[in-house]
Amino acid sequence: MPELAHLLSSPKTGQLTDVNLGYAGYVKMKSGESISEYYSQTNKLSYEAVDESGKKTTFPLSHQSVVFRAKVMLGILVISAFFWLPARYRLGLPRCLLAC
Repeated sequence: MPELAHLLSSPKTGQLTDVNLGYAGYVKMKSGESISEYYSQTNKLSYEAVDESGKKTTFPLSHQSVVFRAKVMLGILVISAFFWLPARYRLGLPRCLLAC
């Protein structure tokens, strides 16, 4: 899913052609901030590490870890939607997928 990685890592530009314009927290994001950085800060998922100067600083999650979290969330949504289907569709859907 390179599109998902691009969407989560592209910075806010403030233009009408911005990729992140449909994001729910777009208004609260700072200019130049990506969705993954905003997600890390609002959910307090940053981690502390020692930088080059020897100080302890907090770093946001990497873009790859945010993409992984988004993929897991989408997978859980698909699986739960599959189990909420009525029984006749649950039995017929795998047959249709195998037939294709």
